[in-house]
Amino acid sequence: LEAHEWRMAETASTLNISRKTLWQKMKKLDIHKP
Repeated sequence: LEAHEWRMAETASTLNISRKTLWQKMKKLDIHKP
């Protein structure tokens, strides 16, 4: 996320997952945008 300046769409694309999946993983790991 930091590498993409917290742009969710770019981060999800790089990881080859959907934005929804990225959001779910962030919620599970308690990751919040600073």
